[in-house]
Amino acid sequence: MNSTETLWIDTHEFYEHGGWKLDTQFTHLAGGSCLLAAGAGRPVADARHQFSVHREGRYRLWVLDRNWLPEHSPGRFRVSLGYWQSPVELGCERVFGASESGEWTWEDGGVYHLAPGKLCLALHDVTGYYGRCAALLLTTDIDYRPPSGAAEVLAERLGLKPLPPAAQAGPFDLVVAGAGIAGVCAALAAARMGLSTALIQDRPVTGGNASEETGVTVNGAASRFRHARESGILGELQDEKNAIGHPCWTRACDRLLGREERLTVLRNTRVTGVRMDGDSRIAAVRTIDAVTGAPGEYESEFFADTTGDGWVGFHAGAEYRMGREARSEFDEKGAPESADGITMSGCIMDLGDCGFVAEPLEGPQPYEPPPWAPRLEFGPGDRRAHDFRRGMWWMEHRGEVDDLEGAERARDELLRITFGYWDWIKNRWAGRRQAGNFRLVKVPLVNARRESRRLVGDYVLNQNDVMADTRFPDRVSYGGWGVDIHHPEGIYGREGNGFDYNLHPGNYTIPFRCLYSRNVDNLFLGGRAVSVTHSALGTVRIQATLGTLGQVVGTAAALCRRRATDPRGLYREHIDELQQTLLEQDQYIPDLAGADPEDLARRAAVSASSTQTWIPAGKGHLDLRRARGAPGQEWEDRLRTEDLGGRLDVLHLYCAADDRSEVTVEVFDGEPDEDDSPAATATTEVPAHHEGWVDLRLESRLRSPTAVLKVRPGRGVQLFGADRPFDDCPSLACATTPELRRAADLKPRNVLSGITRPVGENWNMWVSDGRQPLPQHLDLEWDGPVEISRVQLIFDTDTNSYRMGTKSVGRRPFYCVRDYRLEVPDGDGWRVLASETGNYHRRRVHRFETVTTRKLRLRVLATNGDPSARVFEVRAWS
Repeated sequence: MNSTETLWIDTHEFYEHGGWKLDTQFTHLAGGSCLLAAGAGRPVADARHQFSVHREGRYRLWVLDRNWLPEHSPGRFRVSLGYWQSPVELGCERVFGASESGEWTWEDGGVYHLAPGKLCLALHDVTGYYGRCAALLLTTDIDYRPPSGAAEVLAERLGLKPLPPAAQAGPFDLVVAGAGIAGVCAALAAARMGLSTALIQDRPVTGGNASEETGVTVNGAASRFRHARESGILGELQDEKNAIGHPCWTRACDRLLGREERLTVLRNTRVTGVRMDGDSRIAAVRTIDAVTGAPGEYESEFFADTTGDGWVGFHAGAEYRMGREARSEFDEKGAPESADGITMSGCIMDLGDCGFVAEPLEGPQPYEPPPWAPRLEFGPGDRRAHDFRRGMWWMEHRGEVDDLEGAERARDELLRITFGYWDWIKNRWAGRRQAGNFRLVKVPLVNARRESRRLVGDYVLNQNDVMADTRFPDRVSYGGWGVDIHHPEGIYGREGNGFDYNLHPGNYTIPFRCLYSRNVDNLFLGGRAVSVTHSALGTVRIQATLGTLGQVVGTAAALCRRRATDPRGLYREHIDELQQTLLEQDQYIPDLAGADPEDLARRAAVSASSTQTWIPAGKGHLDLRRARGAPGQEWEDRLRTEDLGGRLDVLHLYCAADDRSEVTVEVFDGEPDEDDSPAATATTEVPAHHEGWVDLRLESRLRSPTAVLKVRPGRGVQLFGADRPFDDCPSLACATTPELRRAADLKPRNVLSGITRPVGENWNMWVSDGRQPLPQHLDLEWDGPVEISRVQLIFDTDTNSYRMGTKSVGRRPFYCVRDYRLEVPDGDGWRVLASETGNYHRRRVHRFETVTTRKLRLRVLATNGDPSARVFEVRAWS
């Protein structure tokens, strides 16, 4: 084609996208990114481009598009072509997006006589239903037909439109592929331990399913267990996110990633292959730019696959599983008799909105579904909660849909489901009158996937391990989310609550052997592609759990390099060192305590200016779950009377009501029989449009060990639940006068326990007496002089709350030490080694010039709200 004039135009180059969206999710399937007309049924504004023709002649137009549902051709569009200085169109009236193949293919747009000059190009959406276009080509070779197929399109583009040379960087010590929460934690852990690290992400944003483009909530063990909130780097990211005040995690990820000099972040970069060093070691990953298709290659000593889909492992020949195991393999409850390829569906999401967003407009909004929307019906045993304002998590496709190789079709099926569900809401739902004035205003485009390929390690964690609360010798983290397996029929299951099964394990542990490949020597496993069964993935896949595993991977890579070994060698010979390093970095591992022999603090005597002997649970110490009962729903709860000193003068109740109403509480002195009268009763008014506290005056004296509360809200009043600092407390969002409190051992010596959260009856922290004003201090004192150059502090950011409910001031942790100083004696005064103001993180490490001293003081000047200073741990090194 050297004698011809050929113009290749990628749609990502368009200077104006109009209402079209740049979609880079399926570059590996389409041969490039594309523009997509996401109009939710209303045609979108034109996308526009300018280009120049330098040679006069007859040109054939080719358009690279896809008819995503051939039997209906829902995404049709036209191409407008004309000269810049003239409104005259060149006559292209052909409709695109209607080919018969259903694949990405080139459609013939006809032949045009073009003179030299500047031309305008526009994509004109006809339907509003997800027409898509990746490239256009004009050529004077009238008989030429461009090739289809992703690899062929990429190759042809490189021949006709040369791109810059392949991107290269490194070599690195560690390449992490996938910048979801797990990958971010892995990259941060490795870079902080001195490894030159590359973090490769195929999307324009970091955070994966928790990012700004999807916004899946980061859940973990703390959703079911007390004081189980994940700490370490995941906890640091969460505290950063809450301080920023944005609901998604991208900004917090970017802020922490940007602080690491040894870390290179490569966005819009998709792994497409590997270069091997022999049969069992990866030498480099090969990539393409997810927007332009430009190639790249990145060498490294170690690799971590946190892509979610296990792409690095797949290309390297790593063993993997996909789908459900047969029951005979692990004897898992709920497993099918025979293995199959069923996986859990994802959901289309955008900024935390799942499925769709609908808003009210003036007057009735009738809805006629497109002919390709599935007609949905729900059976009499349907127990799902339906909503006409927002979509729901169970708006899922069937489990046999291929989320991996057929990723674009899987997303498109979720689009179809949204319009089918909206048809049911508007036209057949029993409560459809409520949705009469509502119209769809947003349908997300990104599939937040739950399951695909799982890579195989030296151990495959299974459902029985999880349900038995197994304590593995090589445990490196923990989980606690339910074994949450979604229904294989997705939304098409007519009965039930959206689950196939949902079991409730304990606070189980996860072994290191699940985090490296069985047959690729330098490959770590992270994200949802870790070595687990389909059933165990139901609990391990939760993002907070995966974040902790990411920290393990980054830390292990650094230790592998330090000890000149591979991941399996680290497990066999250095697992204790890995566990102790993780504990030092504030990763919690159940039933393991920090025991660093180099830690000078372990040899010190500890004292404090004051010590509290109880844990309070007043209004400021409750985490409101924001889970409301139904309007008028009654609530029964219990109090230990010794926690109240035998009195209950006032019950402070958190509730909400749209209209003026009232609420009544009855207090029984002991467990009541059917005919027993309450010891005290009180009623108070709940104002209209109220959400907050109301007071019920009881003035009761209690003699039995237990007081029973029966709360009866009036019409329209909703009660709330709450998390509390200690067990055996009401689940109701209430406080008392006198303040509810529990006796606790909070002595200074607790900061040397090696455990940095409450476990059972052991609080493992020092708390100053809240009745005494700040500043308060904690002293470490040695028998003789010691040299100190580094100190680590672990504060309390509330391990009992994973969303930080009401216990925050400016969205910063209520309990956390804010302003403090590290000091040593200096004559008659104190010399400041380090100081901090405005702190909101648990783990703080301070380095300074070596000092020789017999005493180290932590002086707490202020907190983020709590009257007491709270410290879990102090470590010191020379």
